[in-house]
Amino acid sequence: MGSVRRVVIIVDTSIESLILEHVMKSGARGYNCVYCFGKGRHEVLEDPFTGRSRVRIEVLVREEVAEAIMDFVHESEFAAYPITAFMDTVEVHPNDEHYF
Repeated sequence: MGSVRRVVIIVDTSIESLILEHVMKSGARGYNCVYCFGKGRHEVLEDPFTGRSRVRIEVLVREEVAEAIMDFVHESEFAAYPITAFMDTVEVHPNDEHYF
C-alpha cells in the first residue's frame, strides 16, 4: 500500500466552485462532493433555491498538494465564511498510481 493525504473541506456552497477550481489547479486529479448540513459555530442557513448550504469536499493527493490546498482555504479572504478543513493520511492500493 502507499500513503497519500486526504483533505476534507466543509464549506459554504457560495464559494464551492472557487475552492474546487483551486483544488484542481493545485494538482489534484479529481474530488468528491457531498452536500451536507450540521451545527457548529456558524448559523445554518439554507439556500432558498436548492436547500443546500454546505458541501463536503474530499480530495486524495500527494502531501505537497494537500498542504497547498489547506493554505489556500485558510487565507484571510475566506475568514468571513464557515470553513472546516482537515487532512489525514490514508492508504491506497499501488494500482491506484494516479495518486503518486
